[in-house]
Amino acid sequence: MKIMIRFCMVLVALSATAGCAAPIQQWKGNLHTHSVWSDGTDYPEMIADWYRSNGYHFLALTEHDMLQTGERWVDVNAPDAGWPPRNASARRALPGYRDRFGADWVQEHIEGARHLVRLRPLAEYRTLFDEPGRFLLLTGEEITDREGAHVNAFNLSSAILPGGGDTPRDRIAGNLAAVEVQRRSTGREIVAIVNHPNFIWSLTAEDLAAIPDVRLFEVFNGHTMVNNAGDSVRAGTERIWDVALTLRHAAGLPPIFAVAADDAHDYREYGDTISRPGRGWVMVRARQLTADAVAAALRNGDFYASTGVLIRSEHRDERSVRIEIQPQAGAVYRTYFIGSLADTPLDGRPVVDSAGAEIRTTRVYDPGIGTVLAGIEGHSAAYTFRGDERYVRIKVVSSRPHIDPATGRTIGRESAWLQPVFRDVPHE
Repeated sequence: MKIMIRFCMVLVALSATAGCAAPIQQWKGNLHTHSVWSDGTDYPEMIADWYRSNGYHFLALTEHDMLQTGERWVDVNAPDAGWPPRNASARRALPGYRDRFGADWVQEHIEGARHLVRLRPLAEYRTLFDEPGRFLLLTGEEITDREGAHVNAFNLSSAILPGGGDTPRDRIAGNLAAVEVQRRSTGREIVAIVNHPNFIWSLTAEDLAAIPDVRLFEVFNGHTMVNNAGDSVRAGTERIWDVALTLRHAAGLPPIFAVAADDAHDYREYGDTISRPGRGWVMVRARQLTADAVAAALRNGDFYASTGVLIRSEHRDERSVRIEIQPQAGAVYRTYFIGSLADTPLDGRPVVDSAGAEIRTTRVYDPGIGTVLAGIEGHSAAYTFRGDERYVRIKVVSSRPHIDPATGRTIGRESAWLQPVFRDVPHE
């Protein structure tokens, strides 16, 4: 039978205009960030200023269960009763906030022992940063349900509160359904990401595979507590991705796309830190830098995820996929083409502890699921489809170390993750 690509036929190089007024460009952005509106340690203007000054084109501040709207003040003199220490964070950040933006911008009010600072909403402070074709602030929210079932949603018209559910899978499914209801009712380009599946080991590959509305997830999250690599008995996020892709292909469901994000909370050098900015991002391909264009590109998989590797161009057709890497000084690159073949067994066995009790985690599958189909060193790489792949995805690994600024430790090598191509294969 003829082998056909089921998804994402061609991604053009940056220089191609395809007869359109504006060329396709790559836009760098972070999709997971917190400020003193929730549990971050700095004011949103300071955070936006950092990302804009460090070469990003768009940023979403994704506070827990809220949009940055309405009137909100924080008492920087108030004691903190628990986590997060929002008042203490606002107090420590205040001098830098004043120095950077001035007394005319920073709104303060003294009432006896109370020292109130106004948290300006996104609609006000975006006027300092938004610039057509240069920088864009997206409306965002982290829908923060129980037991680590968290979803980031973008371009919302109103906040979505967690819907709950009996299991993390139920909560993710319900909250994604709520995002979809808002998308359909408003006509806006709204998109959602399933966050850090290994945060408190909340989600398995089987969970992600079973929820049709899952279209994006964080393969890399810069927070120090999210267990990207897994542990001795639990799968890392890349293994989760490969298992979920294989199971979804077998079930006739669409692919899941991979995102890298900072999940930034900490912005100054004091005390313990859990997540710094600049660790992971997405490079979106779109003709315009608008909220609708960014959301549509994410929904369609027109982007890649990165912790430092830059992709110059990518091309896919029904015979092959090939990429060109942007060279960086001193870096050596190896490109891996990863996938599962049609005849690989899909049965998984449970993971059990020393007493024989089943651990709730991704099951153990045949090593042919998510196997390396080819590995090529250099600034360009190509793979010709052999005809029996369920999917093929690409990972590029650099020789340059990826340093976690929260700890100073090396956390692997700088990498990029390109989105999977789902294939039609002969049925077993």
